[in-house]
Amino acid sequence: MPRSKYSLKQPAMTTYSYNDLYGLNAERLFMWIVIDTTKEQLGIDDIVGAIAIISGQPVISTRGKPSGATKGTSVVSLASRRAIDVQLPFRLPMFTGKSLFTLRIAMTRHLGAWVGRTIPFVGYVVMTKDVTEIILKSVRRYNALVKPEDKMAW
Repeated sequence: MPRSKYSLKQPAMTTYSYNDLYGLNAERLFMWIVIDTTKEQLGIDDIVGAIAIISGQPVISTRGKPSGATKGTSVVSLASRRAIDVQLPFRLPMFTGKSLFTLRIAMTRHLGAWVGRTIPFVGYVVMTKDVTEIILKSVRRYNALVKPEDKMAW
């Protein structure tokens, strides 16, 4: 059979090396940069954030709650209500819900309840900050290493 004058030749793919890894395509290079950046970023703040989120989950059953309220209570809520048994002359807004997806705002005069319900969301803020920093640092590091055609746009 005669050869065609048209070629289906693939363009040469650029490969990169990173640390002790060689022959990485652009996607794999980015993956390894994200892994290294995550390892560098994670520290005591993340442990505190994770503990705040976990301790604020409503896993302890309660006698009764008004309809529409999140069922159960958390370890941190019980502890803060006992440790800070203070009624305020005004109401404070607080977040309630089992996760960011079921989030709603309620009001309370009890300072301990407010602290107990606010702690998990402080954990979410810490974790969100870290994820954002990991992504930004990873993209910057990646863009500094690759050819212009493989760079990521901001």
